[in-house]
Amino acid sequence: MGSPASQHTCVNFKLRLEKPVSLQIPDVRVLNPFACTVQAWRAVGTPIPLQVIDKRSLTETPTMLLFVPILRLAMLFLNVYDSYKTLKFPPPSSRRNDGLPSVRDMTQRKRDMKGCLAVWIVWCCFAVYERFGEAIVSLFIPFYDEFKSIVLLLLIFKRARAAEPIYLHIIRPLLKPCASTLDASLELLLMIGDFIFALSAFPVKLGLELWEKPFGFDQFLL
Repeated sequence: MGSPASQHTCVNFKLRLEKPVSLQIPDVRVLNPFACTVQAWRAVGTPIPLQVIDKRSLTETPTMLLFVPILRLAMLFLNVYDSYKTLKFPPPSSRRNDGLPSVRDMTQRKRDMKGCLAVWIVWCCFAVYERFGEAIVSLFIPFYDEFKSIVLLLLIFKRARAAEPIYLHIIRPLLKPCASTLDASLELLLMIGDFIFALSAFPVKLGLELWEKPFGFDQFLL
């Protein structure tokens, strides 16, 4: 028997047996491409080689597949709601006659803004990690979804108390040596963006002037 070949992005599999067999298997596990290959071997009734078994497919359950997205949505909602409450200006103090908030309320607002910013930074780094690194890291860590759920629950319930240590001890030391390079690169990108915007605005302005002159729109504006 030859080595089986399968396409991870398709639902039509062909196994190299004594006689080629074409299987039509519904793609029910899009998040795990190796699960379709395992289902193909099971449909034929042949033993499943260990090198093609994804260990995440043996530990994932439908409950965890639904639980993690729910936690992500809850985290995002709390981030937006906390930002709304933090940016809201404190009410005026009853002990002052000038209608301004108390010094204690303003100090607490600055502290809340710092914690809210730390939560957003951790959330953005977590989203980038999910997009580019999670697919590789999850293959080597058993019960990865369970650990990920615990981290999300910690960020949901502790908020800034959990996000600030992550920022101060992990994210900040990684970004601090590259701060000057990143600042120069961002300044260059901003200059290029401003130049492109100015070039794109010139034809629009010229077109509006040519449009107004034949129809006499400038007479109605006077």
